[in-house]
This record gives sequence, structure tokens and C-alpha cells, in this order.
Amino acid sequence: MTYTGSDNLIDDFLGSVNIFSTSVHELLERQPRDRVALLGKATALHRLNRPGDAINAYEAVLRHYPDEITALTNLLGLIGVQTPESALQQLRRLYTNNPGFGAVAAQMAMIHLQLGDSANAIRLMSEAAALALDNPVYWINLAIMHDRVGDSQAAISAYEHALLVTGGSAEALPLSVDAMRERLRYLRSN
Repeated sequence: MTYTGSDNLIDDFLGSVNIFSTSVHELLERQPRDRVALLGKATALHRLNRPGDAINAYEAVLRHYPDEITALTNLLGLIGVQTPESALQQLRRLYTNNPGFGAVAAQMAMIHLQLGDSANAIRLMSEAAALALDNPVYWINLAIMHDRVGDSQAAISAYEHALLVTGGSAEALPLSVDAMRERLRYLRSN
């Protein structure tokens, strides 16, 4: 296949970005709360490797459309690569504005765990699991957290719930079903 456009792919790319940016900007001037335009702006900033601007743009999407999963997912990805303290600060603000998103609580839990704060990690993962009762990943992570701090009864309960909701999940799990069953056998016998 022969490329028939400009000899300079970067100029073509930047030209496309400028056209897209102009179109989004014009649409946002006419309709400042347009869902597609807000998400398009955030995504473009993200792809242009402007994380601070992209974070602000994704937060703007979520202020108007708190159920916009694409914005939340991309925002969590951007926040997760920052320093843990900075990420926690932004995630707390996001969670205050969107308390029904278990993914935010789960992300904060994992950062607290990384920082060695098991108590807050367990509290937040419990909130995430309560917000998404059918999410096996949250329940498995909660079980592992309880297990690591020696709370066998809470670990057993979380492992049991994880097995219940895992069912035939094709989702990538942090622990296999067989490993969960084996750990349950061990915890119950001790």
C-alpha cells in the first residue's frame, strides 16, 4: 500500500488535530455541555500527552455526566501514574463528586495498600465492593487484604462472595478460582 498524502506524516497528524480541535472548540462555544464534544476534548488532550489538561477535561465531563464510564476510566488511568499522594488527593475530590463510582474507591484502596496503610485500603475496598456487589475483582482484592492482615473470618467471607459472583467470569482476575478455593480450605482448617 502506498501512502499518497503529504510526505510529512507529522504535519498531516497535526493538521488533523487542529481541524478536530477547532471543530470541538466551536461546538463547545455553541453547546458548552455537549457530551461528545467534552469527551472529545478530554480524549484529544490525553492523546496529545497533556495529562494535567486531560485530567481537568475528564473531570469537566464527569461534572456534567457522572455516568460517563470512558471519562472515568481514562481519568483513573491518568491519576494512577502520578505520585501516590497526588493521586489520592485527586481521587478524593473525584470520589466526593461521584460517590457512587466503586472504581474510584478501589483505586484509592490500592494506593493506600501501596503506601502500607492496610486499614484505609480495606475500608475503601469494602466501599468499592459494596457499590459493585457483582464485581469479583473488588471482592478478591478485599479478601487478599483481609488475609494479609490476619483477619481470617473477614477473608473467608470475602473469598466466598468472590467465588459466588465470579461464576463464569471471563474477566482477568487477580487470583484464580482454584487458588481462592485452596486458600478457603486452608483458612477454614486453621
